[in-house]
Amino acid sequence: MAMHFTVTGTLELHPPVPLAQLWELIDGGPFQVAPHAITEPELTALLDQAKWVLVPDMDSGTDAEGRPQRIKHLHVKDPSVYSFTVLHRLIDLATCTGEAHQARGELRYEGDCEGEVGTITPGPTPPGTDTVPGPARAPTSTPDGPRAPMPTANRRAHERTSAVPPSCAPLETADLSALADRQQEWFTSGRGPVSVRRYARVSDFVRAAVRSGNGRDRAALLTLHREAYPLAPAWLTAIAEAAPEAADHRSPSAAMSSVRLLARMTPDHRNGIPRQSDGSVGWSVPGASARVWPDGRVELHSAAGVQLAGRLEGSEWDHFRVAAVADAGLRLLCTPEARHLTTTGEPSGWFRPSDRGQIGEGRERKGGQVYDSSTVARCSCGWSATAASQLGARELAKRHRRDATA
Repeated sequence: MAMHFTVTGTLELHPPVPLAQLWELIDGGPFQVAPHAITEPELTALLDQAKWVLVPDMDSGTDAEGRPQRIKHLHVKDPSVYSFTVLHRLIDLATCTGEAHQARGELRYEGDCEGEVGTITPGPTPPGTDTVPGPARAPTSTPDGPRAPMPTANRRAHERTSAVPPSCAPLETADLSALADRQQEWFTSGRGPVSVRRYARVSDFVRAAVRSGNGRDRAALLTLHREAYPLAPAWLTAIAEAAPEAADHRSPSAAMSSVRLLARMTPDHRNGIPRQSDGSVGWSVPGASARVWPDGRVELHSAAGVQLAGRLEGSEWDHFRVAAVADAGLRLLCTPEARHLTTTGEPSGWFRPSDRGQIGEGRERKGGQVYDSSTVARCSCGWSATAASQLGARELAKRHRRDATA
């Protein structure tokens, strides 16, 4: 499975590469060329925005249009990038520069699981590499992080598949505020293991990686800030229970409208299901709101300012699983009375006795059908009951709310 990583570092291109030779990379590609006389503060600001920046050679000057003639460095500061994306970009760079130019230096990558730390040291261009860069190559990644496209890649990491310790503490009793800065712990959830690492030096938050049912693939990556620490174990446990058996690098297959329809933590759908231009769907309950995106992002907010957010990874996440994740988070964030949202359905209606194995005939003017007034009442907590009439179902729902909130 492809993984998200933080990649930083600088590569020196020796000798400097003519800008025209790299045009395939910068013409609508992920690389951006810095101005010729850029200062250090300006470069830092550009890196925060562009992430992959080609820095000119100050001694080569500019052309008639003010563009730098040669490129000397590649600066990278990407906080979240897929492993195979790093592979593709380094292959494209090596292909465009050719054998006459060497990339010196290293890029450092860091993931969220134990062992996902290491460096990538470029080497010679691989023989047989395509001469035209582009996304046509098959995505390639390794279990232990982004693999350098060069034979001389330097690894200083353990295998990710062997990172789970033999014994883990239960997630239900975890105290995330007790973790030290950069400390990582594994927890058991009753299904797949969950890895949690805290970052407390600057902005106090944790990154939690929930593995799928097979215990190998990462199925969700969550970012939880300090105010969400008390609720995090319960939500992570619910995500692990809803996670698929295996995961890949693709987006979830869930339809956003179906997620909204299947969510139990919602009053009704009388106002329809409005969808934003980015494909996301949102809804709210007393004290909390939810929004889900087609790419797997999930954001839940409470009226008190607590946020539960993350990304579900893999095409096996269908609308049933995504709705279960949203429901679990809303139950933790909403007001107490909103945890029991009851709905009363419609009566079963007319039916033919023979369809239910009954003997007899119904009303002649109704085509021999019999009317069934039985109605089902449901609650967002999972409770349901059937009454002989719609009024009876409403009364059962009222009693349930009273008993649950007493």
